[in-house]
Amino acid sequence: MNTKRAALGVVILVIIIVAILVARDLLRPKTVISPTSTPTIEQTSSKFNGLTIPQGATTADLKNVAGGQSTGIAFFEKTNGTYTYTVAAELPAPSSGSYQAYLTDGKTNILMGTLTVGKGGYIVNYSSTKDLSNYKTVFVNLGTKRILEGSFQ
Repeated sequence: MNTKRAALGVVILVIIIVAILVARDLLRPKTVISPTSTPTIEQTSSKFNGLTIPQGATTADLKNVAGGQSTGIAFFEKTNGTYTYTVAAELPAPSSGSYQAYLTDGKTNILMGTLTVGKGGYIVNYSSTKDLSNYKTVFVNLGTKRILEGSFQ
């Protein structure tokens, strides 16, 4: 008889503990995380003083792939057989190293250069007479870590 009472007491105690935990979880305020919108090309370009995107240029919105708040834009135009690219990015000053921009076709990366401080952010320009029409993706690295990435439409 004592064994049955002890077992019944344990079961009742477990039920009470579970009920308290469930009630506490239901009463705890829920944190709602609202998604933030990604800035448009126009919003991003307005951050860079004096940066003008040529009419008819092909653009790419560079999104942060490293979990930070950095953003950027890339654009290019082909004039007289020359591809001219610009990458402008809003990035924090690196504690060491430098930011580098690349073009890629998914197999081969072309180093566009090291981004330097300018126009209210970081910027690099790159020109080539080579046909780069298959190089649709731009990315910015800090060392080997990819920070920003986007594709031309």
